[in-house]
Amino acid sequence: MSATRPGRAPPAAVTARPWRTTALIAALAVGGVVVPAQLYAAITLGDPFRQAFDGTRATSVWFGSGFALAYAAGFLALGALSDRFGRRPVLAGGLAALALATAGVASAPTVAAALAFRAVQGFAAAAFVPAALATVADVVGPARSTLALTVVTTGLISSGVVGQVAAQAAAGPWGWRAPLWLSVPLIGALAGALALLVPARAGGAGRRHGLYAPLVRVQRSRPLRAVFVASLAVFASLVGMYAALGPELEERFGLGHDGVLAVRAAGLAGVPAALLVVHAAGPRLRGLAAAAFGIAALGLLVEAASPSLGGLVAGSAVFMMGIGCAAPALVGLLSRLAPSDRGAAIAVNNFMLFVGAAAGTPLGAALDFRPACLVLAGALGAGGALLAVALR
Repeated sequence: MSATRPGRAPPAAVTARPWRTTALIAALAVGGVVVPAQLYAAITLGDPFRQAFDGTRATSVWFGSGFALAYAAGFLALGALSDRFGRRPVLAGGLAALALATAGVASAPTVAAALAFRAVQGFAAAAFVPAALATVADVVGPARSTLALTVVTTGLISSGVVGQVAAQAAAGPWGWRAPLWLSVPLIGALAGALALLVPARAGGAGRRHGLYAPLVRVQRSRPLRAVFVASLAVFASLVGMYAALGPELEERFGLGHDGVLAVRAAGLAGVPAALLVVHAAGPRLRGLAAAAFGIAALGLLVEAASPSLGGLVAGSAVFMMGIGCAAPALVGLLSRLAPSDRGAAIAVNNFMLFVGAAAGTPLGAALDFRPACLVLAGALGAGGALLAVALR
């Protein structure tokens, strides 16, 4: 596999005291849960939001998809900023803007205002992930980078379930606005923590012209294009499966609020297993990525075929293990293929991830649970096959 610019050496890691690096990775992992959770909360908040404003089904769909589309667009608009201006101002400033936009959604008096603030919220949130993942590569040496990326991406993947569970738990007694209000001080605190912890010299080494040239440059690499296309299936399957899961649990198994909450949370059992798999795989990122797509697809097939609730829960845990392995493997591949343009490569890849997420919401709403699982398993299988062929 060749990097996008094979003649350019990767930038050296920014040295920092061990305690500061550990605290920074922990803060980025927490941000990896809290920031994308604003998207996944829509899976459980969509219907209460629609009912509060006497809206149609499209209202609840746009509560999720509007955020996801703005989030995806924000990756292209904001993702390369940290390569030029530095990681610290982009991370802290983006989180501060996200806190304000989240408060705007929570206080919106009309459905139009709420949906407009959701789009602003999604756009502001997009500043976090590319800069956060690029920061890990900046401050952690190659020997530990895969493990550190796994810790942060575990937060990103866990947010898919945590966002649903936390939103459902808070909205049940206090209404759909409560999870958003609870997020505001946490996001603000993260902005302050990262302003203190991110080294001033992290990032910011890009050219002073052609800010968006790296976004074009990374797409000229065939291996990178394969990663981008395959990534469409990752969050499409995550959002689509969970969007279809709630009605399935209520109608097929007769579960109420607490039961649905418990089944959603049970999927997190697969995430610690993903940490072990990634650690065992070591630097074999190509094989890990292709295998991860296959594991996630297998989990969906188990869910679709299971006649029992226990089998469905087991399948969701296997699915989450596969997704938990795919995320750090893809980020590691991007850093290896585009070492000098990693912020731009991660930005484009996250654009593709959340285009997939935006498609997952209506797909999960339009299909019954079993057909949705089969369609999404097929997409994951195709993505894994593409990676296996293109990255040989």
